[in-house]
Amino acid sequence: MTKTTHKPQLIILMGVAGTGKTTLGRRLAERLGYIFLDADDFHSTDAVNRMRGGMPLTDAIRDAWTDRLHAALTTRFAEGTNCVLAFSGLRARNRRSLMQTGFDTRAFMLDGSKTLLTLRLTQRHGHFMPLSQLQNQLESMQPVEADEPIERIDIDASPEDIVTTLQDKAIKGK
Repeated sequence: MTKTTHKPQLIILMGVAGTGKTTLGRRLAERLGYIFLDADDFHSTDAVNRMRGGMPLTDAIRDAWTDRLHAALTTRFAEGTNCVLAFSGLRARNRRSLMQTGFDTRAFMLDGSKTLLTLRLTQRHGHFMPLSQLQNQLESMQPVEADEPIERIDIDASPEDIVTTLQDKAIKGK
């Protein structure tokens, strides 16, 4: 874990289920010496049970979840800790909230074809998000607006290549 004397950096990896947020985020955090936070760890038990049962989250549930993430990030910022966050970012207002925590923030939307996402989700084991929720997430994802400082990253490459791209883009201009 890297503690800084300057404004700490937050790198947010966003995208629907199967884009590799957690895998890429862990690798990027390890490479940079940052701490890794997985937004999935901040879901309420009710939210996890809803998703496991194939029910999408409501905006109220998403907002409460984002509030918990915002509080955790605010604490990390006060500690001067650099972070990588894996966060779906389906709703623009939730993305905006997490980008307003004081950090030097770099945000990336991980994007891939539905075919690739489906393949990845069918190969994933032990996660509460079922493949049946992919279509709902794709429909719920609000497009990144022109004023949102979020860069799109294509995930049709090896994890190592994607992490290198993310590292290069996140560190550039820091």
